[in-house]
Amino acid sequence: MAGAGSLWLALFLGYVLSWPVLGAVHRLEDHLERVSRGDLSKEVQVANGDELQALAARSNAMMHAMARMRAELMEQNQALTTQARKM
Repeated sequence: MAGAGSLWLALFLGYVLSWPVLGAVHRLEDHLERVSRGDLSKEVQVANGDELQALAARSNAMMHAMARMRAELMEQNQALTTQARKM
């Protein structure tokens, strides 16, 4: 009986203690899904204070760099379109 109780307690504690990690992974996964669809407007927030928080910060930096590059490409495209229309 004590062994079964200990096993259930260990499983329950493992599940409860994994919530912060699983939540952070889920938020990162959602963020990367939005980025892959082209939505570069929303940052991901992970406040675990561990490697996942660093990964989220790098993901946000990557997203901002992609947004800047997209804006530059749009400007260049507009300039080329304007130049082509003049010709």
